[in-house]
Amino acid sequence: RFTFNAASIQKYNFNASILMVIISIALSFVLIPRYGFIGACYALAVSEGMGLAYNMMIARSTVLTFPFENLGKNTLAASAMAVIIWFIPSLPLQIISGLAVYLGISILIKGISKDDLLRLFPIKAGSI
Repeated sequence: RFTFNAASIQKYNFNASILMVIISIALSFVLIPRYGFIGACYALAVSEGMGLAYNMMIARSTVLTFPFENLGKNTLAASAMAVIIWFIPSLPLQIISGLAVYLGISILIKGISKDDLLRLFPIKAGSI
């Protein structure tokens, strides 16, 4: 959404936000009474996904290009991470293993480069 602001086409950002609010409210009325907090999570996730889909369609129709290859790689790494942490009962272990799996998969499929890693974990000369 911030890309539209940076490209001075904020009206698309506003339209996407309105669409997401409408979807979130509608799904919340349906899902929360039946599923509680989980229903609220699903409503938010679906509305964010619909906002992403809308923004991708709009970006393709303008001069903006969307990095579909990077999105696919990030989605694959995030999915692998979600599968792993689903079976781990401890939150600290979920965080540690989730980070390790996400970074490991990202490196294997070249979704993250060495330069990206160095920006994430800067190592200063003489610190080792």
